[in-house]
Amino acid sequence: MRTIKYILLLCLTALLPSCNEEEIAPFSAERGINFLTLDAYGGFVDNYQSLSTTVNFYKYYAAKGMAFTDTTTKVGVQLEGLMSDQPVNIRLKVLADEDYPLAEVTVPGDSAIAPGEYRRTITVGIRKPEVADTEYRAILTFDYENSDVVPGTKERQQYTIILKDETNWEDMYVTNEDEWNSWYAEYLGSYGPVKVRFIMAALNEAKGYGYDQVKQIYNLTQMMPTYGFSYYLDDIIAVLNEWNSTHDEPLAEADGTPVTFPNN
Repeated sequence: MRTIKYILLLCLTALLPSCNEEEIAPFSAERGINFLTLDAYGGFVDNYQSLSTTVNFYKYYAAKGMAFTDTTTKVGVQLEGLMSDQPVNIRLKVLADEDYPLAEVTVPGDSAIAPGEYRRTITVGIRKPEVADTEYRAILTFDYENSDVVPGTKERQQYTIILKDETNWEDMYVTNEDEWNSWYAEYLGSYGPVKVRFIMAALNEAKGYGYDQVKQIYNLTQMMPTYGFSYYLDDIIAVLNEWNSTHDEPLAEADGTPVTFPNN
């Protein structure tokens, strides 16, 4: 029994030098980068199945008027790998989605993740679509050649920006153009995409009304027409006359039809 134990000890001792001399290779992978989703509170959500932002410009007319064209949105990015004690530069680029018209998206030249940090938000510029009720898209990805990072996980390398100026029929208490005309043409004239957007802008300029207040006037027109749009028609026409007098061309629909109202 003692002989067996002695032989085993010699064997184990002989193996120790080789174990001590073996070195563990240090982590040397390059820093990767991934897109994140931003939640409604400005926080980050790591969900590769919802890497997109949709912006509908329709409600903006009530606050920004007819002349506005540009606004911004934000995307989130996160490093994969070790944090850095130096700024890590990130640059984005825009790709087309062949199934949709290209959305006008402007990315910043450079965006750096601060030393010791691994996340940041990047603000991108977006422009109102040229054609109402048409969906435009742009795909954001990383410009790796001009960034201090390499691709992270495959599923998190693209972020889709969806832009549209889509008419909200539900908030006008109808489902389509024919219903709109049946309820409101008597007071506002025939439906037009530019017209319904101008109504929001005009009521904001004349009365300071926001989107929800304009929505209430649609409802009021159906319930008590005398106190609905007929009550505000003079205000709307006054703003339209001012617009037409200060622009080279009268306000018109996409096909060139002038925007008009009864008694205008």
